[in-house]
Amino acid sequence: MARLIGIVLGLALTVTSAILLWRPEPPPLEEQAFRKLAETTPSSLAEAIRLYQQALKGDPLSPYRWCDLGEAWIEASRTHEARSCMRRAQELGPNIPQVWVRAANSYFRLDDPAEALRATAAVLRMTPAYDTILFRYCGQFIPDPRQVLASLAGNRRAAQAYFRHALSSGSLSTAETAWTWLRQNSYTDDQLAVEYLDSLVGQRQARRALEVWSEYLGKRNGDYPVPNRLFNGSFESEPTRAI
Repeated sequence: MARLIGIVLGLALTVTSAILLWRPEPPPLEEQAFRKLAETTPSSLAEAIRLYQQALKGDPLSPYRWCDLGEAWIEASRTHEARSCMRRAQELGPNIPQVWVRAANSYFRLDDPAEALRATAAVLRMTPAYDTILFRYCGQFIPDPRQVLASLAGNRRAAQAYFRHALSSGSLSTAETAWTWLRQNSYTDDQLAVEYLDSLVGQRQARRALEVWSEYLGKRNGDYPVPNRLFNGSFESEPTRAI
């Protein structure tokens, strides 16, 4: 599974550059290497590494070339070399999200969740463009959502996005953990609460929805839900679209 994810991600991140760099004959070294890597035989893997090393010699300051070689080393189970390449790529591309996405993917494949989460958090600070793919990785490789949330401390946008991803994927247990963490860090708001309630009601968790809403309202509860089962019945506050 990790190998498949790596190949799919590598293809997704390189397809645009492959199109832009395509030439009839001969193909760029990187394209030749990628084709060899996809063949998955020991000899083709060795040739891919050789080609990536040759490409890197021609462009040693490119973080993308370091990522290419690092991913090839992962395929060869050379973890030390892979880590070294990824660290160099991160140094050369500190503000390039594509580089850090590839680094995160590589660290997941290397079974290094701490570094994977560090790279993931860096990407999420830069852009929301990779939220979905990174949160999917976290769901596959990080069993405890609290680890993911801890890495998102200080990033309200990303933390809320992670919660929304849990809702959209139907993982109420992860959403519950995330909601508690969001409340503890003052990252909740009415809109987010409404989305949570809608999800709970949609999964026939009406009682839990009532508990969540009541706990979230706090001092705004008034006489809701006891004895008044209708929140904001006298329109004493702005409508929230919630139950």
